[in-house]
Amino acid sequence: MADRKITDLTEISLTSSDDILHLIDFNPSARNTKITLANFFNYIPSDLTLGNSTTGQNLTLYGQNQQGNVSWSAANDTFTINGNTNFTRSIEIGDNTINTSLVMNHYGTYNLYGEANLASANVLVGNSTNGQSLNVESPTAKINFDGTSTLSVNADTTFLQGNVHFGDMTSGQDVFVWATGSSAPSVRFDKATGTLSVTKAQTVANSTGALVVDGPTMLGNATTGSDVKIMGNAADKFVSWDTQNSIFTINASTQSHGAFIHGDLAAQHDATFHFASGNVIMKATDSKMTVNGGLNANGVVEVGQEQVGFNTTIHGVAAAGDSGLANGMIQWIAGTNKAKFVVNSTDGVHIDGALSVGADGEASDAYFFTGDAGESLKWDGTAKTLTLNSASTDGAHFNANVSMHTPEEGTGVSARRAGFHYYRPNGNSKVRIETCPFILGPGSVDTGVAASGGEVDTTFILSTEGAKPDGSQVATLANNNQAYLYAKQLSGLAQLFVMNSSGSTPGGATETQISPHNSKGEWCFNEYDAGLKRRRYINMIEVVRALEEVSGRKLIHDTEGVDSNWVDPQY
Repeated sequence: MADRKITDLTEISLTSSDDILHLIDFNPSARNTKITLANFFNYIPSDLTLGNSTTGQNLTLYGQNQQGNVSWSAANDTFTINGNTNFTRSIEIGDNTINTSLVMNHYGTYNLYGEANLASANVLVGNSTNGQSLNVESPTAKINFDGTSTLSVNADTTFLQGNVHFGDMTSGQDVFVWATGSSAPSVRFDKATGTLSVTKAQTVANSTGALVVDGPTMLGNATTGSDVKIMGNAADKFVSWDTQNSIFTINASTQSHGAFIHGDLAAQHDATFHFASGNVIMKATDSKMTVNGGLNANGVVEVGQEQVGFNTTIHGVAAAGDSGLANGMIQWIAGTNKAKFVVNSTDGVHIDGALSVGADGEASDAYFFTGDAGESLKWDGTAKTLTLNSASTDGAHFNANVSMHTPEEGTGVSARRAGFHYYRPNGNSKVRIETCPFILGPGSVDTGVAASGGEVDTTFILSTEGAKPDGSQVATLANNNQAYLYAKQLSGLAQLFVMNSSGSTPGGATETQISPHNSKGEWCFNEYDAGLKRRRYINMIEVVRALEEVSGRKLIHDTEGVDSNWVDPQY
């Protein structure tokens, strides 16, 4: 074939691996040879440069399809690998002075085998719209990013030398630290609630198994605060601080060995101790302690101090519609040294045991008041008198045996207590006045016996009055159901009289002398009918003497110079 210039040859735009290039081979000598494109690009025994420092050139290496390729973009100085890539040697991107980005996007899996020095370069896998997974594996650990939202570090030890940030001030992030075991203990920070929680049976901070904080510890601040809860071995056993309500709660058995101070003199605080069916409340503002429940004091209980004292009030249960402050209480008033019982019940005060007012050898008064002013039952410890002051006509009621007597002396029958006795043997009420005269009248009645110097014994004595009882002062209804027994002076002697019911009818208010003797010592019948306004007097001695004259019998026998024994004479 005739010689032709290379410039005269036909130009093509596409090549194939079996196309042949003209090549001058200098080994062993200069000679004309040929080589296919496949063999030409299979081995290039020299540096390969595309473009220059002024004009860059793009480079693209394709795999089996368009999606798998390696490319260099001269426009933005970007090296891109799209495909399944194995790095069997070390990869170093950038250095201490030049930071270079490595971008792995599109699709596929990227496996790096060996040492990867990326300390001085940015590594970007995927992009904001098309993320990709990244795995960095060692023989015993790995780092995995799933291409969506999860980064996993599976290693025995992770060293983070520098500041560590999870999230930012706007979005924040949750943080979980998991231990091993089926119960899945963990340390968790929840960004939604801003809480840090530790789920573990025991926290060991040092060799002794205790958590030691060497220095001040603060949770929250003076504005926001923070809740703290320390759990025990059950759901209802805990110690907690409630920030919102500023309440410290201990729900467990508590032991305090030493002084315990709640509040101080400048900043007092209320304290409440709850029990199964009651509580103890200390109200700092009122300086009062309230006990709602049973109170057992096995020892000395002292309220106040000597010469100072304190008021003490024990409240009962309030009646329906009452405030409960003054409806049933026992109160000691320190200012007046008085004890006060306020009983809102007809049952009154019950004392199951001995009750002493004062002490033996010391005079003490006792008062029992009614609902009306001026009414009372009073024992005067100095005068030794019991006084009933009452506007009621009912007087005093004793629904039991009553004895008013002198002190007991002797034994047996001789030890019977002399005095007034009301009793009910066999259900029958009886009144007995024993060994002493029964006196109606003022205290000046003389009961002495001149002959012996003793006292009149077992005698009913009526003190005299100047006139008969005034029945008109008695109500009409009672006046028709009452009769009167009394003594009054007659001719210088005390005489015994009876009077029937008062009234204006004949026989009404009839007064009759039942000690029938006149001033001459003669037996007589003497009465006054207030209804008829008539006095009737009969000398019974004269009547008997007239009968003697008519009958001829002696009916009056006078014995002179005899003693006072009441013995029937033998006539």
